[in-house]
Amino acid sequence: MMMSRDSNEGFGFDFCPPKCQCYNGGLINCSRLALISVPKLPQSAVSIDLSLNDIQHISDGSFKDLPSLTTVDLSGNKLNAASFTNMVMRYNN
Repeated sequence: MMMSRDSNEGFGFDFCPPKCQCYNGGLINCSRLALISVPKLPQSAVSIDLSLNDIQHISDGSFKDLPSLTTVDLSGNKLNAASFTNMVMRYNN
């Protein structure tokens, strides 16, 4: 059973991004919120769904210091190859 949380507490998150839903296991759903940028994310994030928003650019460091992050869904946004030119991601083994 997955429990939803859209407040700033619980499920191992130090906060949940505004309007997003946070679930146990480090899952964050920020889809279909008309976001124009990647919100600040908690360090405990494992998977984030940012699909179907209006994101056009990924800022440097958007996914920095997220040691457990394994999945980011950016489908259905207004991104192109140039959007990722300066993006820096940290991969953990």
